[in-house]
Amino acid sequence: MLGGLLGGVLLSRTDNRNFIQLVPWLVLVATVIIVLRPILVRRGETGSVHPDVRVALWPVAIASIFLVGLYGGYFGSGIGILMISALSFISRGDIRHVVALKNFLTLCMRGMAILVLVIKR
Repeated sequence: MLGGLLGGVLLSRTDNRNFIQLVPWLVLVATVIIVLRPILVRRGETGSVHPDVRVALWPVAIASIFLVGLYGGYFGSGIGILMISALSFISRGDIRHVVALKNFLTLCMRGMAILVLVIKR
């Protein structure tokens, strides 16, 4: 939610030129998150996905989820796959649980961004 809020504030306070310059960097961060997923997540013998995030890497996982929220509040394109990738770092559940969590967090993130834009009007 904080990422969506800050993304909405950033969007409302920047002009089109800043938006055009910032979007490639947001896409780069999104790409890095997708690239890191296979390194940090391993498959078990039954084919189920088990996050291999050690306690020391939790701040990195939480930061990636925050950055995806910021990306979603500011730009929003492709947020579903990015959120699934970021959440699968820490989720031990079935993909259905990850998708359900993604839907809820996307609702909260976009709701915060919309709230910022409506208040700015």
